[in-house]
Amino acid sequence: MLLRDYLADSALYLVNHCHYGAIAQASLDLMGVDPSFHLQKIFHNLGQGIYLLSWDPQRKGLSERDLAYIQATAPGLLLSTSPLFLTFAQPDPPEPARFYPCRYVKLDNFLPAEVNQAILEHAIAHQDKFIPSRSYSQNNTEAESLKFRRSLRLDYAYFQEYGSLLREKIAAVAPQIFAELGIENFDIQIFEMEMIASHDGCFFTAHTDNSYPQTAFRQVSCVYYFHKEPKPYRGGELRIYDTQRQKPHPPILHGAYDEVTPTNNSIVFFSSSCLHEILPVFSPSQAFADSRFTINTWLGSEQYT
Repeated sequence: MLLRDYLADSALYLVNHCHYGAIAQASLDLMGVDPSFHLQKIFHNLGQGIYLLSWDPQRKGLSERDLAYIQATAPGLLLSTSPLFLTFAQPDPPEPARFYPCRYVKLDNFLPAEVNQAILEHAIAHQDKFIPSRSYSQNNTEAESLKFRRSLRLDYAYFQEYGSLLREKIAAVAPQIFAELGIENFDIQIFEMEMIASHDGCFFTAHTDNSYPQTAFRQVSCVYYFHKEPKPYRGGELRIYDTQRQKPHPPILHGAYDEVTPTNNSIVFFSSSCLHEILPVFSPSQAFADSRFTINTWLGSEQYT
């Protein structure tokens, strides 16, 4: 993905053993464009090191500045370059494989009804503050993001009052939730929150919530649902997959999955390491106020950053 601007229209990526978050997201990005693509399905016996990234020098050459940028942001030390190859130093050896089942916990009527209604009214009143959602990929433009996800995002600064209420309630039930998910209890040192509006046509392809360095702290994902009653849209189910992860390889779908249907004033907890996706939302009115609204929260601790 670092070389997206330099690649030919038809290019072969042979990628192996780069930074785990980068290779995982790269694989998922390509799967989003072509679901039949998966690095591990195509190349079963990849060794270590990134040893081939091919680009078209007629299209755009690599300047000294470009190489300096790649070296600064690449997962390993850039050792050498040529018109056809980039060679990187070896990163750390692979970690043992871990399996994350598609397990979740759903709690209904999570907040008082009047608070639930107030949050909905607050979201609708702040429609002009919502912006298009983006991924954490450095080179992911808005146009690129729309290939993999479509939704609107409201920064925490615009809903701090309600975010604090939700945070307190989540913290109170967290030990019970961790036990039910089979996650070892930990001291929650980081709460990250955002409000999302998924209007007509919105979706999010399969991804994990902790693939990037800046999201590595995330251990448990929480999705609080709120919307008009009766529900003015259909779709938007949260699909959670059985997932195997072994750094530095991308996550592997194991086929089994479970789906969560959005219901007003409910909250869902699941492991941030599980692959999951948001199925397309269909809203006949196409009105912002008829969106699938959520407050997404990620729980973590400093030791996982």
